[in-house]
Amino acid sequence: MSDLTLEELERELGLDVEDARSENKDDIDEMFKELDLTELLVRGTLKYKLLYGDGDFSVSENSNYQSAVWSLPSGKHRHPNNIKFDRVVPGSNDLKRALVFHMLPENAFMGNIRSYQTSTVGANQYSILEKYIFLDNLIDATPDGIRAISAILINKALDKAREQDKKSHYFCLFKFVMLWTSLSNHDMIPDDLKLSVTLGELDTVERKQDVVNVYTGSMESWVAFSEEDLELLLDYALFWTEKALPALINVKEFVLEKGYTRNKGTITNYTYPTDAEKVLTISIDGQKVMAPSIRVRDHEGRTFYMTSWRRSYNTAMDRVRNSIFILLALVTGARKGELATLRSPDIYKDKIGDYWVNITRWKTSKDPNYHGDTEALPLPRFIGETIELYSEAQKANPEIDRPYLFQANESYRKVERATPGLINILLTQLNNEIPVERLHPHRFRKTIAEILINRDERNIELIRALFGHKSYAMTLKYIARNPLMVRAVAVAIEQNYAKDFHQLIADIKYGRYSGLAGSRIAEQVKARPDEFTGGQMKASVTVYISHLLKAGEPIYVRRTAIGSYCVTGEDYTPSNLPPCIVESWKPGDALIPNPGNCQVECSKLVLVAKAKTALEENIVFYTAILENPHNKLNAKAEQELNRRVAASKHHLQNLMMNRLQIPLTTNSGQKMVGVEQRSSIIVKSGESA
Repeated sequence: MSDLTLEELERELGLDVEDARSENKDDIDEMFKELDLTELLVRGTLKYKLLYGDGDFSVSENSNYQSAVWSLPSGKHRHPNNIKFDRVVPGSNDLKRALVFHMLPENAFMGNIRSYQTSTVGANQYSILEKYIFLDNLIDATPDGIRAISAILINKALDKAREQDKKSHYFCLFKFVMLWTSLSNHDMIPDDLKLSVTLGELDTVERKQDVVNVYTGSMESWVAFSEEDLELLLDYALFWTEKALPALINVKEFVLEKGYTRNKGTITNYTYPTDAEKVLTISIDGQKVMAPSIRVRDHEGRTFYMTSWRRSYNTAMDRVRNSIFILLALVTGARKGELATLRSPDIYKDKIGDYWVNITRWKTSKDPNYHGDTEALPLPRFIGETIELYSEAQKANPEIDRPYLFQANESYRKVERATPGLINILLTQLNNEIPVERLHPHRFRKTIAEILINRDERNIELIRALFGHKSYAMTLKYIARNPLMVRAVAVAIEQNYAKDFHQLIADIKYGRYSGLAGSRIAEQVKARPDEFTGGQMKASVTVYISHLLKAGEPIYVRRTAIGSYCVTGEDYTPSNLPPCIVESWKPGDALIPNPGNCQVECSKLVLVAKAKTALEENIVFYTAILENPHNKLNAKAEQELNRRVAASKHHLQNLMMNRLQIPLTTNSGQKMVGVEQRSSIIVKSGESA
């Protein structure tokens, strides 16, 4: 793997922003499209239910509409989907209930809400609406307060949210305001909760585009799949590839042997096709995979049976194809356009039995002769073998040419040129079958990258299974052979650690630190000062961590408190635990540090200047406990407190020393960013020497 330059990193970030902008615009267009309200009106609007249902009704098995907490269904191994109505602003709980009711999958008024987890996340964002509309304008959510809300007030609130550091506030406020206005305009909520504002006053082309641009530009929208989402995706993918596909191979062999591929897969018999029905009907674990259509016909006094198998078979094959997409998107890090153009020959096995996939990347170019750069990426054997089996199963339709891996099996239309539209159709099918929102390819890439960085033990087990490796280090080395995934990890590092890690490097670079881990980083920075200067720092930090990844070394960087960081590249074992988990760890737990229980004496801890106040307060606090005559401490507790005081004093003393050993200018004469002209040693707060 060649070093990732600053230009390549910035280009990679730009491509991700471009992807996210396009896909977020699709999401917002879908969210706010005109809906067919027939079904909701037949079931009865919320306004109708409250007027004629004694003001209360069931919203889930264990909760009624007026309950203080809605307990919504949640899957195994997942957090409870509980929505609380505990707002203190008068009238706010009534409004929250009305809006969130229309964010439940069965009542979703806008957008494709398919899971109760999404409903719960959306409900938790209600506080954003409350802040910008009510609290900031000193009004409440009573009928009088709601009547005071105008289009001018709402647009000012949106403008204010737009200027916040947390750009998701702008998107969430816009989403809630549009939902509330739509419900009001369609007379679907009680009159006391309705806004006297029309959609036309808020939903302008300019505003919608601005929401997309601001939110996407912040990259907060570029989020990995949750553990629940990942479980749903992989359950689906493994069912269709491991269980259904071998059964479909049996069907392929049967129809080829019997000659049932003629007449577009329609078999005619004068006796009931018992044998064909038995082979062509597949159900696994209670789930239908395929079943033939058997029609009875009479002709000239004779009864005959027409058995059609191809449509059901091809529908099942499309689900296998969709599953292969999930697996490939996760393990390659490829983008939508790159996956769309894949052909079966692009996946191949080398002489030693390893599988590879050729991915072609197109850069922005005005050269008419430019045909992209092709990179061969490693594929886990399980996925390579699955694609081979899938190609074999496609032989049940020998007269149909399907050159592209992800084109539909159900369609007989010839695909002359592959476009991202192939993937869009596939994603629409997945969206209809799996309750996971925003199924975009860049989220697959982000997910594996974040698992590698965050080292969540349960998810690491998941990727071990995906890649077929026994150890985390083997998986890291494997992924490091994939330039696309390394770039994805680099982008994730830049987005996750850009602010904290760059500040940490800067503090270490200028001697404002304490801790052995900081000293190790300082040695590397000192050896290459030119690379950690100005804008080059971004690329240097990313390349440094990318090289750790390539070497199979674990990566762990976490802020533990103000001015404190856990920085470790150690692969922990039960006999070598960090202090933060040595007392609590038990077999089966993750072997990673616990930043919430950071111990000040740990060798992996790096403290920078901002930690000075916290250290001083710790010394005062622990000393007061030790010196209090009324405290009866046992020997172990007293020893522990003395140890903490000593460690805090040690770090504080280091921070009060100026250990700057890096020149103020580089070898090329360039001034190092952030270096002050006058260097001081802090003795006490407010004094210097």
